Amino acid sequence: MPKIIIFIAYCYSLQIAYAQKHDYNWIVGSKTSTSLINFNQSPPEISIWDDDILFIPVFVPPTTFSDSSGALLYYIDLRTIRNKNDLFIDGSDSLIRKSVIGGAGCLALPYPGRPNHSCLIRTMTDQVSVNNNVTNDVYMSVIDHTKNNGLGSIVLANKFLMSGKIHPIRACKHANGRDWWIIATDLNYTIFYTFLLDPSGISGPFTQEVVPGLYFPNGTTDFSPALSPDGTIFVRYQNLELARYEFDRCSGQFSYISSMNIAITAPDIWPIYLFTAVFSPDSRFLYLASGKNLYSCDLELWPNTLEPVVLAGNVSPDQPSPSIDLSIARLGLAPNGKIYAVSGGDNVFFHEINRPNQPSFACDFRYKALDLLTSETYYPPIYPNYRLGKLIGSTCDTLAIHSPISDH
Repeated sequence: MPKIIIFIAYCYSLQIAYAQKHDYNWIVGSKTSTSLINFNQSPPEISIWDDDILFIPVFVPPTTFSDSSGALLYYIDLRTIRNKNDLFIDGSDSLIRKSVIGGAGCLALPYPGRPNHSCLIRTMTDQVSVNNNVTNDVYMSVIDHTKNNGLGSIVLANKFLMSGKIHPIRACKHANGRDWWIIATDLNYTIFYTFLLDPSGISGPFTQEVVPGLYFPNGTTDFSPALSPDGTIFVRYQNLELARYEFDRCSGQFSYISSMNIAITAPDIWPIYLFTAVFSPDSRFLYLASGKNLYSCDLELWPNTLEPVVLAGNVSPDQPSPSIDLSIARLGLAPNGKIYAVSGGDNVFFHEINRPNQPSFACDFRYKALDLLTSETYYPPIYPNYRLGKLIGSTCDTLAIHSPISDH
């Protein structure tokens, strides 16, 4: 084969591999009205998706999954899965377990080594609560997207993985750029649970108690832990302490680094804790939402800078809380590189951090920047970094690949 043909084929394979647009469609809303945000367009295209649907609970971020080219495949409603035609996916009735999606949420991952298959990690609970301090059962299901004339079908339903009082589950690419680490943390202790998803299936949980570290006995929190896009930094917040850990993408092991006290003063309606944290795309800046305020923390200065910068809201604790539509409760990183925020109530807009890789006020925070065309949007989605490649120079990179593996 002529060298030029080999080169063109190689470049084409890289283009496919780097696409990995599994997070390019967001379906947001709740109860009776949902909107579709399509990030295949710039600016993102927003349209009404469904005005009569029992959507995902208000206390859990929505989960939507697209193929690697950015075409919508399915999304999760209250108990089952709906396909791109807004119909229950074939076999989804077999997924109904317990009462609702658990507070630890859902993950949808491309199945390593199995083209046109995805792996759905769901948590379920008998208890409906705004508090994460309830037991979640974790299940795995597998969807074959070629079945049912391309609308998909469940080929493995509810493989039980574990049960416990865990924080929302997160995922990170293995250092080889193909497999996935699935991560959960114990709500009350510094115990980490990991699973490894590879072409042979899923293994785990592998349990690690991180010592030294912070312990949160009888903890209660609405805060979601965050993993940096480069997969190296993990943070969790509880009892006014923000703890930082290092994650090894090769071994799946965590190391405690240090913590900082972030005492959120709330003279009236807002809780005394943070709701969410999201990293900038370059993993340098950590954005924290308390409901009342939005904070920025430069991780390159950690722990020398113990007080994060207040970007929006009320700087002085003596001031009253902002109106509910100007509050900042939950954050999500979008595939266009921006961070979107919702308030603590019914939302018809996303607030926006336009340049989150920039320090302090240069990040360009904007109130009500994106019209959602719907109300009752309580969460932006939270996705793993599907486009994270292999860790260059890693001793466990044995696959000899140059980019993220394409699964479609």
